[in-house]
Amino acid sequence: MSGDGQKMSKSVGNVIDVDLLADGFGVDPTRAFLLREIRFSADGQFSYKGFLERYNADLANDLGNLAHRALTMTDKWLGGVVPERAAPDAQLAERAARTVEAFSAGFEALQFKEALDAVFDLVRAGNKYVDTKAPWGLNKAGKRDELQAVMRDVLEACAVAGALLLPVMPERAGELLRRLGADEGAARGWIAAWLSGERALDVLAPGAALQVGDPLFPRMSDLPPAIAALFAPPPEPAAPEAPMSETNEGAPAPLPELEWIEYADFAKLLLKVGKVLEAGPHPNADKLLVMKVDLGEARPRTICAGIKAVFAPETLVGRNVVVVANLKPRVLRGVPSEGMILAAGGETVVDLVSVDAKPGDTVR
Repeated sequence: MSGDGQKMSKSVGNVIDVDLLADGFGVDPTRAFLLREIRFSADGQFSYKGFLERYNADLANDLGNLAHRALTMTDKWLGGVVPERAAPDAQLAERAARTVEAFSAGFEALQFKEALDAVFDLVRAGNKYVDTKAPWGLNKAGKRDELQAVMRDVLEACAVAGALLLPVMPERAGELLRRLGADEGAARGWIAAWLSGERALDVLAPGAALQVGDPLFPRMSDLPPAIAALFAPPPEPAAPEAPMSETNEGAPAPLPELEWIEYADFAKLLLKVGKVLEAGPHPNADKLLVMKVDLGEARPRTICAGIKAVFAPETLVGRNVVVVANLKPRVLRGVPSEGMILAAGGETVVDLVSVDAKPGDTVR
C-alpha cells in the first residue's frame, strides 16, 4: 500500500502500510511478524510499537544474539571452523527434534504462529544453554573438548532454526546458513532427514569455514523515521516574526527546563576509562552481567551491569568503557559491584559509552 494508505492509517486507524514496514525493518522481519502475530484467516492486534518490540526481542536479542554468540566464540577460540564432537547434548537434541515436529505440524495445518513459536522456543533454549554451559569459562580453564562440544551444539541449534525459517525469512535465514558453511539446498535435505527420524543437531560438516559478519538483525532503538513520522503532531503555525531589536537580535534558542547542578556537583564524579577483561552472566540475576574491568589499579574491579538483554558477554571483552569510579560499592544479589559503567539510550540501552584511551585515564 502506498500513497493514500498513509493518510488512511492515520485518520481511520485500521490500515497497515506494509511498504513502510518492509522499507524500515526489512521484508523478512515483516513476513515473520505478520505470520506469527496474526493467526491465518483471523483478526489480530497490530501496532508499530509492538512490531518494534517483537523485532528487538525475537530477532535481535534472541535469534540474532544466538547466531552472533555461536559464530564469534567459535571464531575466536576454535579457529572459525565447525568443531568436532562425539555426540550432541541429549536434552538440546530432544528439544530440536520436538521443534522440527511442531514446526512441520504447524505449517501443515496452516497454524503459522504455532510453527514459529516452536522455532523461537528452541532459539531461547539455545541462549539458555550458552549461559548454563558458560563456554568462556571452559575456554579460560583450557577444557577444549568440552568447549568444542558446546559450541558445536550451539551452531547446530542455529542450523535447525535457519533451515526451518527459510520459508518465512529466505534472505536472512539463507544468510545464516551460509555463515554456518551450508546452503538452502542442504537445509531442505536436513529437514527431510529429520522428519524421517534422523537426529537433529548433527548436520554441519566438521571443519567447514564459518563467517561471523555483521549482526543478522541490528537492534533498533526507535521506529524508522518514515514510520515515526506517522505519529508526529501536525506542525504549529509559524509565529509572526518579532521586529529586530537590540534585545533579541541573534539571541540563542532557550534551553530546556532541567534540574541544574553546579560545577562542584559534577566535580564529585570520578570518571575513569576501563577495559573489560572478563564478562559473564550473573549467577543470581537474569538481567545482569558481571565484568572484570581494568581501571589501571592494583587489581581489576568487579562491576555488575543490567545489560544482559543487549550484549552477549563475549562481545564486551576487550572493549573500553567509561566507569563512575567513585560510586560507593554495593552487593547486587550476592556479587559485589565496584563502580558503574556509563551507557547510552533511553528506556533501552543502545550502546556503552567508550573512549579511545588507556585504562585509568580520567574522563573530564
